[in-house]
Amino acid sequence: MVSLSQHRALVRHWNACGAMIPDWPQVKLKEPAYPKRFTGPALRDFPAGLQQDIDTRCALLAKRHRTSTGRVVRPCAPSTIAMRQRELIAAVRAAVEAGIPLEDLSSLRELLRPDRVEIIIEHYWRKNGDRPTLYTIDLASRFLALARSESGINKDEITRIDEIRICLEEYRSSGLTEKNRRLIREIAHTDVWREVVQLPPRLMARARANGKAMPVKAAVTAQLAVAITILIRAPVRVQNLAAIQIGVNLIRLGGVGAPYMLVFPDYDVKNGVPLEFEFDARTTEIIDEYIHEHRPQLMRGLNHGYLFPGAGKEAKRTKTLSKQISKLLWKELGLKITPHQFRHAAAYIMLKADPGNYELVRRVLGHRSSATTRDFYIGLEALEANRLFGEMVTRLERGESPFKPYLRKKTDG
Repeated sequence: MVSLSQHRALVRHWNACGAMIPDWPQVKLKEPAYPKRFTGPALRDFPAGLQQDIDTRCALLAKRHRTSTGRVVRPCAPSTIAMRQRELIAAVRAAVEAGIPLEDLSSLRELLRPDRVEIIIEHYWRKNGDRPTLYTIDLASRFLALARSESGINKDEITRIDEIRICLEEYRSSGLTEKNRRLIREIAHTDVWREVVQLPPRLMARARANGKAMPVKAAVTAQLAVAITILIRAPVRVQNLAAIQIGVNLIRLGGVGAPYMLVFPDYDVKNGVPLEFEFDARTTEIIDEYIHEHRPQLMRGLNHGYLFPGAGKEAKRTKTLSKQISKLLWKELGLKITPHQFRHAAAYIMLKADPGNYELVRRVLGHRSSATTRDFYIGLEALEANRLFGEMVTRLERGESPFKPYLRKKTDG
């Protein structure tokens, strides 16, 4: 059965063929509309007290602030603040859809009453099916954090909300998702990662060849080549990738001719762990060529230091950059991968080369603790162990020693 998204895609392809192929039937199809989703009341329709509380909460996130546990955190990015606002608006709409009168939700305090939190979570869970989704699980944690920071909510109420959170945490999957495991299997059993590593120089050569005839298109190609190069060498989160500034994050300690370094102070990183990466001469050459030959085509009269300028803006939007990278890798290599999954690929490469070295993975990926790294990536070593075991069985079938390739060579001294 064809899904609605597939149906819409087929219609778009049909209409595109009609515009490009002379003998194609000149019948233009209409894309079926997505079903109308429940939207509920808009923010402007919320009680005034609740609107003010949401605005206050968002304003707090825009400044350096303390969490409910007392930890001082940096200001949130505008995209993060917008997402937190959407989550609160969606929670209010879910409450209304579940039968709670909107006028009763006169403040965040009223929204966070334990019985209402339970109704909202159950409403989401019913839509999810047998198991709550990650969004629903995380929502319970967000409610708890809000309750802890909201005045007027007593310890018993916080305990009840925490019990709801604990119930949902039992459904949180540990380790890699199946989507990420599929990627790792592809990397483990094919040469696709070698192709990924070899792709940026090819893209730069293409940009070089097209620079005069199609300067803007060539510049975008070079931009994505640099973005992929950085993800390969420095698997940072895509939010940090899109926000790189020349002279601030991308620096040369040795002056002109020295290799670039990529640095992010603790307040610019999601979990407060500073990051530093030193690039080699080849990576530096690619970045320099992009900055001097192609980046000016994308600046459009602007004057700023962002490495990846966007259309009519200072920095290219994170979502746009992410989609462009994924689309390019699918088109060029047939590889389905997001910028964030470069982090998983990096973890696999490190653990394959040095099994058990979770501290190396932690430092490269910028995790706060080795326990987090181990819990998330321990399955990767199982994958590699099973591969090695298969090779041992194959050697036995050939009548060879299964241990010979894995014995350590004795050294004198």
